Amino acid sequence: AGGQCLSQTCTRGSNSTEIALPIFMFAGGAIGNLIAILVLSVSRQEKKSSAFFSLVRGLAVTDLLGTCMASPLTIANYLDHQVLLDPKVCEFDSFLLLFFGLTGLSIIGAMAAERYLAICWPYRHQRWGVNRRSAQKFLLFIYISHILFCCLPMMGVSRSELQPPGTWCFIDWKTSEPLAATYSVLYGAVSLMLILGTIVLNLAVCGTLLLMRRRTAHRPSARASVRQRWRALSSAAETQMMAVLVMTSAVVLACSAPLVVTKNAKALMWSALQTYKTWENTFIRV
Repeated sequence: AGGQCLSQTCTRGSNSTEIALPIFMFAGGAIGNLIAILVLSVSRQEKKSSAFFSLVRGLAVTDLLGTCMASPLTIANYLDHQVLLDPKVCEFDSFLLLFFGLTGLSIIGAMAAERYLAICWPYRHQRWGVNRRSAQKFLLFIYISHILFCCLPMMGVSRSELQPPGTWCFIDWKTSEPLAATYSVLYGAVSLMLILGTIVLNLAVCGTLLLMRRRTAHRPSARASVRQRWRALSSAAETQMMAVLVMTSAVVLACSAPLVVTKNAKALMWSALQTYKTWENTFIRV
């Protein structure tokens, strides 16, 4: 009896150690996003009226909602491993990961595109009226379209299943059903395009800023005025926004890219394998 009690004590201690990590990540993510929203709220009026900071605020709010909705399910599953075995709960957890993962990548991509237009094509940026209102409309479009797209597995297009190590649910990428396999590949392809697009746009903007600085350095005439212009540019919102974008992109992509790349690669490999087996069986029958 003493040995059994000791084993149960060890199990409870192990569970308490395991649950500490998701609780810490939940608290850190929620507090960090709340601080970001607070800082954006007390910023100067010209910053708050820009499209970029509207997108940053939208990203912070989206990430906060995702943290507050998905983390409790993970913590509950650590306390009771039967929680995610419920098909409805598993489907909902999969929807949360699908929606907030894709929405975060889309907002980051929109932020990179906005900075690209503002710095590389300022005339078009002004002509197209890229401002706070247009950013809010685009955020609304992202939310509605992504909700509809990510609800498709719950409508029977695909099937969600518990993923190793049994603490989260996601769509079944090993399925042999054509519709479900197409959805998995489509989701992975869209996510991968957003990741690559964000990286390319960020590199283009950083390259443009470096070229601008290099050109000003090679102009000896009117050096004072050029330096003043570059100092104004460096201290203005463009450079500050670019720093925010690069740091935010690095965090979001570091969290999303491994899952997207591995799942998409596995889905493509599995789909190719199933196609090969189908053709092989057909050839043998013939």
